[in-house]
Amino acid sequence: MKLEKVKSWFYQLQGVPDPDALVADLLVIDIDQDPAPFLLKPDGTPRAVAAYLSIGEAEDYRSYWKLLRERKTTSGCLLGENPDWPGNYTVKYWDAGWQSIIMDRIREAKAKGFTALYLDKVDAFEDIENKWPHLGEQIDLKEAMVNFVQLVAQCEPTLDIIMQNAEALTDVPRLLAAIDAIGKEDLFYGATGETGDANSAEDVQWTIGQLRKARKPVFVIEYLDGAKKQAKALKLIQAVGYVSFFDEEDRALDGV
Repeated sequence: MKLEKVKSWFYQLQGVPDPDALVADLLVIDIDQDPAPFLLKPDGTPRAVAAYLSIGEAEDYRSYWKLLRERKTTSGCLLGENPDWPGNYTVKYWDAGWQSIIMDRIREAKAKGFTALYLDKVDAFEDIENKWPHLGEQIDLKEAMVNFVQLVAQCEPTLDIIMQNAEALTDVPRLLAAIDAIGKEDLFYGATGETGDANSAEDVQWTIGQLRKARKPVFVIEYLDGAKKQAKALKLIQAVGYVSFFDEEDRALDGV
């Protein structure tokens, strides 16, 4: 299914969705899951199934972890653990060894039957700018990420590319040419304060302006508890023409 035709989507990284109950046009699941049961909707029509893949952080529960620690080419590649997500480590994403690992993962996703890639931590350059600013003096961090996303897109050209967040890069034509859609977390709520807190009008306007520059389908996820909050957010998302999905404020993405 072409992403521009997607009218609904579902995002679950923990556990396995029920294929018989899932009617969304787009499903994002963990790359280590099997996409086969989800490639057709219950009515027999095709569904886009995207493999979640973090390209800006390494995860210590992945099959590549031991290899990452052992490879000489990735010596010093790991920068530091994400305090919000234990076991996730910011990486020097321009490192040849790390990029080789990601390319292998993409080939695995293609072989399994995924139709798309859902790229997380494309905005890792922001974390590095804030925590390891000396690296930004050695390398153009944004350009390095754009180059990496281009490599990802070229690895398996038949896979659609959905970039999560990183809307600061929508000014870069090379980046836009490499992606097919954008997944945006916290568009209206939870971007700077507590999850569930409304974002400032200024922040919302800037983000929507950046997303509009991309001229790509936008899939929004808001982490909100309660039907009233979600209904209010849904009206805001529909008003700007994006496709919505809601999860609980714990951000577990476990299908509950």
